[in-house]
Amino acid sequence: MKKYFKKQNSFMLILTIAFLLMLFNSLNTKEIRSTKEGGNWCSPNTWVSKEIPGTEDNVIIDGEVLVNCPAFADTLLVGIDGYLRISEKDSLNCHMIILDEKDGKKGQIKNLNIINVEEKKPKQDVEAY
Repeated sequence: MKKYFKKQNSFMLILTIAFLLMLFNSLNTKEIRSTKEGGNWCSPNTWVSKEIPGTEDNVIIDGEVLVNCPAFADTLLVGIDGYLRISEKDSLNCHMIILDEKDGKKGQIKNLNIINVEEKKPKQDVEAY
């Protein structure tokens, strides 16, 4: 009977830790949406929240946005009215790109330089020596 309770407690501990990690990750992730007018990626006026996206953010492009600096996102969704251009001097780094599509209309990307889409790796704790 003791072994059963130890297994149950271990299982509940693992579930609790997994839940807390998912909750922490979702608190760090924000959704940042471009205005319908769009603009330069590095201009706060391009974004509804006036906040330039970072590596942990889910970005939604609803207007014409020009990547005019090194740009980062976790997930990038180009809406059906969205148009993303990457300038010749700059790049976009993210983990996933989605082109929204509806009624034959789809979001667009014009790439003049680098789009780097990498697999998202789980965060690891760094031990201090």
